[in-house]
Amino acid sequence: QADPYVVQVASLTDPKNIQALTKELENTFGVVTLQSAVTRGGLSVKRVRVGSYTTRQDAEQAAEQIAKLLKDRGVEPFITRQR
Repeated sequence: QADPYVVQVASLTDPKNIQALTKELENTFGVVTLQSAVTRGGLSVKRVRVGSYTTRQDAEQAAEQIAKLLKDRGVEPFITRQR
């Protein structure tokens, strides 16, 4: 599939937080990718994304697992396309 689903976990600015979250997610979910982005306010962030899922259902299951894992941190993962 040319445009697989990914679960975006967070958009962060602090390199230490990015590294810690990436390591934690890699231990459970495998591949974690970082995508650079700039917010409307001009802030540079890294989007922390998990996986490459061929079906939305698989991505939804991963998003639920991530939400449970990080429930105490106010993280609300969502599904998007890898572009």
